[in-house]
Amino acid sequence: MSSRVSGYARSILLALGLLLSLGTAISYAQHIEPPGSLPPDSMLSGDRRKADSIRKVQQAELAKEAEQHRQDSVKAALAEQEDAMARAREQVRQDSIRAAQKLADEEKLALFMQTPQPWRAIGFGLSGGIGSMQTAIDNPNLFPTSVFAYGFQIATEVTHRLDVELSFSHFTIGGNFPNNNQSDSTYNYGSGNNGQGIPTHSPAWPYIDTDYKPGVTHLVQGETLGTTIIGLDLHYVITRPASAIKFYFGIGYEYMSFTSTQQYLLMESPTVASSNVSSFEQTWHKSGIKLLFGAKHDFELGGGYTFEPFAQIGSTGLFGGQSEDAAFVFQPDQPIITINVDAGVTLYFGWWGTPRE
Repeated sequence: MSSRVSGYARSILLALGLLLSLGTAISYAQHIEPPGSLPPDSMLSGDRRKADSIRKVQQAELAKEAEQHRQDSVKAALAEQEDAMARAREQVRQDSIRAAQKLADEEKLALFMQTPQPWRAIGFGLSGGIGSMQTAIDNPNLFPTSVFAYGFQIATEVTHRLDVELSFSHFTIGGNFPNNNQSDSTYNYGSGNNGQGIPTHSPAWPYIDTDYKPGVTHLVQGETLGTTIIGLDLHYVITRPASAIKFYFGIGYEYMSFTSTQQYLLMESPTVASSNVSSFEQTWHKSGIKLLFGAKHDFELGGGYTFEPFAQIGSTGLFGGQSEDAAFVFQPDQPIITINVDAGVTLYFGWWGTPRE
């Protein structure tokens, strides 16, 4: 009986223990916090905590950079907007200035067109440029045949397109010949006295037999060919008379005067030359027709004065007239064609004016 009672007691105690264990488990389960609510240190290991810390730092830096980039973008957009507004204001200002300047220019032009245009009654001018005379010369040395030329002109206006000009110009070509073979006794003088008696021993050039002193040989020391031109030209403006730059064609008659001057030593023997320098000069004349093309611009100075710079190029073909003596070294090519390039200024004065076009 007692053993049976003790068995019941153990069973009851075991049942009570099971009930108490079950109640404790249920109570513990009801008090477990949701995942993530506990501090990390209670759930993570040391390596995991370190990695999580690094990740949070990186996230903070990325967030900071993103915010800085956003602020920079906002500043750039504002700056671009301000720059566009500034450009728009400057464009409006420039347009206003141009509009005002255009109105002022139109008023100035209207006033200018109301004033009479000076009639260029007479003008005096000067010019400088290049004069060219092609010559045939039997000499190994080269001499400049395109040289500086100067000139003066008097002009008047027949119509607003047609000018008449009387001009004077001058240029000189020349050269000195070395006296380097006086001691050469192997040369021959040549047989004629027609100016072509060039020595057969060519290094002795320029020994020449002259026709102005028959039978006498001389040693040329130097020679010049001076050209003086007096011309009468007609200039016709091919652009509008009111154009800023007026282009014109021209045709004219030219009277050319040539002066050839030669310095020489008389040969006293085949090896000895005189110490006295002699000279031979001749003036001869030709006529020619000139064609030219040029451009000019008028500056009205007031009081009836007009200042006109110009530049032109012309070519003249000569015909008729006298010929140069054959004793001269510089022999102009036949036919003679000269080319002149010059620029200059002319000052006109008109006593009255005409309406402008």
